[in-house]
Amino acid sequence: MKPQIISLDKAYSTNAIKSKLKKDKIKYRIPNKKNAKKSEKITP
Repeated sequence: MKPQIISLDKAYSTNAIKSKLKKDKIKYRIPNKKNAKKSEKITP
């Protein structure tokens, strides 16, 4: 089973949410509005 990749908006990128996603081993990324192609990718 592949890990889920969640795309978060900057408004939802709080540390509490980040730590919860890392704890659940869910990959997520925060898209950069200026340059959506080079989005910020964060892996736990």
